[in-house]
Amino acid sequence: MALHFSRVYPFPAVPEHRTIDILLNDQVVLDGYVLGSTGFNVADVRRFEVEVVDGVLEIAFKLSWRADVAAIEVRRTGT
Repeated sequence: MALHFSRVYPFPAVPEHRTIDILLNDQVVLDGYVLGSTGFNVADVRRFEVEVVDGVLEIAFKLSWRADVAAIEVRRTGT
């Protein structure tokens, strides 16, 4: 799966005020990710391997500030 981020509006100047933790199926996959660290109007795609065993992919965001995910991409692999 992939999460797509893009900084399209001003963030607080202090990086600690724009951090996010991301959990997939209750497992932390990004801890303290700084939103907008790639720059203004620059896409940042983070890819993860995740196994879905019960038919539900749980995505949780723990924010220190406002955050936008531009897209969530999920692809089935295997059989």
